[in-house]
Parts: sequence; C-alpha cells; structure tokens
Amino acid sequence: MKTILLFLALISVTPLHAGAVHGRVLGLDESGSYLGVVAHAQIELEDEAGTIIATASSSDTGFYTITGLASASYRYTVTAAGYRTEDEERGFALPEGVTDYVHDFLLTKGAESSPSPAP
Repeated sequence: MKTILLFLALISVTPLHAGAVHGRVLGLDESGSYLGVVAHAQIELEDEAGTIIATASSSDTGFYTITGLASASYRYTVTAAGYRTEDEERGFALPEGVTDYVHDFLLTKGAESSPSPAP
C-alpha cells in the first residue's frame, strides 16, 4: 500500500508531458557574420514571474538541453565570455503537448554587458 501511495504522490508532482528545449549557442561578429558555435555559454530560463527555473551550459560543440519544462512562456538570459549578454526580455513559449522544442541562441561578439542598475 505504501508503494502505491508513493507512486501516486510522484505522479501528482511530475508533469505527465514534461517538455524539453534544446539547441545550439552560435556566435556572430558585430556585422552579423557567423563565427561558429559558442562553447560553455550559460543559459538561464525564467518563468513569467521572473524566477529562474532552469539553467544549463552549452557543450564544447555549442549544444545545450533543458528538460522537465511545463508548457508555458519562458524568458532567457544567455552569457558567454567575450560576447554580449543576451537578455533583452526575449523568450519563447513551449506549446501545450510539445515535448521537444528547438531554440538556438545567437550571441554577438563584443564587450560583455552587465545588468542595468535598479532604479
């Protein structure tokens, strides 16, 4: 009986159709020309309330994967040494029923930007 209750408790907190987002982080120069993949970029996903709900790092080949996502809208911040931070309130929506979503990030070469001070 305890096993059944534990199983039911796990089902109630785990989304049945948890989604994943994956893709690559790619670099551009200031004129928009392709530079290649960006290894070891840091990716943070935020929910609509601004809470960081997932993080990942791109691999040596620029690939990243974030799993366990519910169907919802997400904002992101992507940072990498030598590139401008990508955090201009951009985001994507993981549609209902979609379990595998592809989203590539483009970073522009240049001085790393820092967050604006709070007013």
